[in-house]
Amino acid sequence: MTETSLPLIEWPTSTLKCKVVQLFVQGQAGLATGRVDLKHRTVLAAYLIERGIGYDYMRDYDDQNAPELNGRGYRVVGAGLGHFDPRRRFVKFGGDSSGYGIPISPEHVEELKRAYPGWTFGSVTPQSI
Repeated sequence: MTETSLPLIEWPTSTLKCKVVQLFVQGQAGLATGRVDLKHRTVLAAYLIERGIGYDYMRDYDDQNAPELNGRGYRVVGAGLGHFDPRRRFVKFGGDSSGYGIPISPEHVEELKRAYPGWTFGSVTPQSI
């Protein structure tokens, strides 16, 4: 499969709380988002499929098939929840992924701060937001 030209981050257009998967695609910061009732593996798979990025499977902590954390051209570095307020251009991250066993990556948030100076990023919290 070939990669599409979809943006690496599609910022929500309404205030919401959602699942997030933090990743780098070809070395650039990306962010997959999905409804809070979805598993992180489902959010990541949809993101990769939409962009034509192939992946292999691993078994996650729930013993389910999930996209690998490190694949062809991408690397997952964190996962949890995000609370987005696009009117204020504000986002806050917290929590972790029980399926992947990884928390939100503060380093990835710092990368987002550099790449998206028009947005304000709240502090990263280890607990769910």
